[in-house]
Order: sequence, then C-alpha cells, then structure tokens
Amino acid sequence: MSKLDDMNLWRVFLSLCGTRNFSYTAAELDVEVSTVSRNLSQLEKTVGQSLFQRTRPLKLTREGEKILSIIEPVIHQHTDAIDRILKNNSLLEGGIRLSVSHGVATRHLRPFLEDFNKLYPNVSFTIAGSGSINDVTSYKADIACVSGMHEGKDLMLLPRGRNIYVPVATPSYIKKFGMPTDPSDLTNFKALQFDGATRSRFKTMRSADRTVEIDQKHVMVIGSILGIKDFVLEDYGFCLDMPLFLCIDELLEKKLVPVLPGWACEPAPTYVACTQSAWRNKLNRVFIKYLQESFLAFFEAIETKAAPVWKLPFDDSPSNLRKDLSE
Repeated sequence: MSKLDDMNLWRVFLSLCGTRNFSYTAAELDVEVSTVSRNLSQLEKTVGQSLFQRTRPLKLTREGEKILSIIEPVIHQHTDAIDRILKNNSLLEGGIRLSVSHGVATRHLRPFLEDFNKLYPNVSFTIAGSGSINDVTSYKADIACVSGMHEGKDLMLLPRGRNIYVPVATPSYIKKFGMPTDPSDLTNFKALQFDGATRSRFKTMRSADRTVEIDQKHVMVIGSILGIKDFVLEDYGFCLDMPLFLCIDELLEKKLVPVLPGWACEPAPTYVACTQSAWRNKLNRVFIKYLQESFLAFFEAIETKAAPVWKLPFDDSPSNLRKDLSE
C-alpha cells in the first residue's frame, strides 16, 4: 500500500496547515514531535515535492497549497463518515452475559472488552459462567468461550484458535528431583493435571512418532488451573498440561521451564459458542465476530512469542471446523 493511502499522514499534513507548528500539531494529535516530523518527511518523499518551507511559522509551498485544496475536503469527508459510524455504533446497546474460564477472565479478557467498548460504549458485560458449554445450552450465558468440539442442533460455533498445553516445572524442582522424561512412568515425580468443567483431563500424551498413556497412579488431579500454576511455582510438583497462554511470561522469564522433552498433550480447538436464538440478536453477533477475531490473533501471537523457548513437538492437528454462520 502506498504512503498516499495512509490517512494518518494526511491528518498530520492537514493539522500542520492549521497550526504551522510541529509542536502544536504533536499536541493536537497526541503524538511525539518526532512522529510529526517523520510523517511529513514520508509524505513529501512519496509526493516528490516539499510541502512546507521550514520557516517559523511553517509556510506552505506552492505544491503544498495545491495538495491542500485537493486533500482537505477528502479528509473532512472521511472524518464525518467515521463520526457517523461511531454515532450509529452508540445506538447498539444492551448487556451481554459471557461465560469464560477463570484463567481467561482474570488475565486476558479485560483488554478485549475495553476495546469493544470504545466502539460500542453502551454495551455492558456480565461474567455469567466459567467457560462451560452448559452455560449457553441452559441459557445462563449468551456467549461462551469453550475448548473442544461440542455437538448440539441448537449450537452455533465459531473457531477462535487452538489452545496448546505445555508440561512445565520450575528450574529448582528439576534440580531437586531431576527431569521427567516419560509420561508413562512418573514414579519418582509428583505430577499435577487439570480436570474440570471447561475440559476433561488428558489420558495420553504424544511425541512426534507415538502416543502413550499417562501414568495416572502418580498424578494429582486438580480442578483449578490457576491453583495448579501456584503449586508448580511453589515447587509442589510439575504440571502435565499448562495452557501456553497462562505460562508464556514465566517461560520467557525462565521461572518455568518445559519438561518431558518431546512430549505434549493434544492441542484443543477453541470456539466462541452460542445458541441459535442468541445468534439472532444483532448485539451478540457483532460481539461474537469481534471476539473470534481477537482470540485468533491472540493465540497466534502467543505461539509466535513462545517459539524461541518451546514448540509443539508435533503439529498435525486439524484446522478448526467453522460452522456456517450466515445472518
């Protein structure tokens, strides 16, 4: 895309035409003075002409005056269109009951909701469940963020990425007890595993060429993934299935390290779920599509961020199944 298509550059130009001062334009647009100078230089380089004489105050060149007469009505028209869109968005109002896991609700959901409210300020949210499909089928929640595929003739599902699970421990735990290497033999270790409403516990783990059953005799099952994380950080044991998005920071900071080299649990596809009746509500549809795109970008960014320290030892999981959600 050409720099001439960048509306932000033209807004800087139009502001400078009014203020004739780099500092005033920076204050008006809430950016650094260096950003204003850089944007103007980019625009002039693309146009191939100087647009301002660098005097105090700035003075438009003849070419700058010509371009101003062309671009000013375009910028005003674009600004008016955005204002009308935002005004229309403000008419979309109401409440959404959302069901999400405790880990997502406490760590990652807030920025999504805040960004949505910038577009739709008259929408409110209630956390009405913990990420179980039963929350939407029982009409306790309008929308749920769920893991794994679910069947039901009244269910609507949009894929929102995949959840990857990492076996992790602290460096001090490994120093004290050694590195667990085989999920089918955990005799000398204290392994922790999640089992709850959002997903059932894994019974197997995979490497690149084989699948083995987890040695359940030496596994403690806990119904809170955040509780498991706390136990692991306190050297109580190691976790077989910590969601990558919940431990990425600790992995990068080396507070946690991957264990069971070459092994991992199967990734789980994740979805934004609702009933058909909830989908017919325009507010729900708009938010579901927004949430889907937000999570797709989120999970992709997490995997990219983790690549230097850990990668899935196999990667043949099928792409998410998208339900046909035509309006």
